[in-house]
Amino acid sequence: MSDAHCFLAVEGERVLCREGDDTLRHSPCSTFKIVLALMGFDSGVLQNTRQPVWNFDESYRTLLGAVLENWLQPHDPTLWMKHSAVWYSQALTQKLGAEKFAGYVTALNYGNCDISGDAGKQNGLTHCWLSSSLTIAAREQIAFLQQLCAGHLPFAEDAIHLTKTLLADQVLPSGWQLYGKTGSGNLRDAQGVRLPDRQIGWFVGWVEKADRRIFFANFIRDNEPQPLFGGPRSQELALKKLKKLLRN
Repeated sequence: MSDAHCFLAVEGERVLCREGDDTLRHSPCSTFKIVLALMGFDSGVLQNTRQPVWNFDESYRTLLGAVLENWLQPHDPTLWMKHSAVWYSQALTQKLGAEKFAGYVTALNYGNCDISGDAGKQNGLTHCWLSSSLTIAAREQIAFLQQLCAGHLPFAEDAIHLTKTLLADQVLPSGWQLYGKTGSGNLRDAQGVRLPDRQIGWFVGWVEKADRRIFFANFIRDNEPQPLFGGPRSQELALKKLKKLLRN
């Protein structure tokens, strides 16, 4: 389980469920792909949900450290989001460039807005959201998603529509359409060294049905080694809580 579990669900101005401290900031990990998709579509680096197709390059291994088997195939934006392929994210940010990337993060006022990356490594453009300098709280995740769905973010309408399309996950048995993104990462020790056996996990998004929309954010932090990534475990936990809420 987790020693820093947080679950927050909001409908309109009403808090449906709050567990844990929703003000504590943590690395967004791959939930930041929601922001990256908006940047990509808005800038034109990403053309639509199937273009561009980029091939995995062996040079990416030096950036990634670890590579999942399903990342090795060519990826389009849909597969990028489905497989949560870090290398595609890093290729995207490098095509955006540091100035444009920083401008987007500043305009969004996303979390702590710290895109410096790992201390002394000057890798913010490719790593700031990966258990690094950029952090965001559960309530900030929800506020960002609320603005996304309301069309209040500084992005083109098409960029918002295409990003939401990528986030469509499944229709729950109760008929609610689920949109969401997981994020998996690691804790770091006092010296900033990554702890491979201590994971964190996010699942953020919303469910909608007819004229109702409920936003949620779930965060876990392990206090003991776990064999599975934190993101999928956070998603499983969040879905259980959501399904219980939706029955009420």
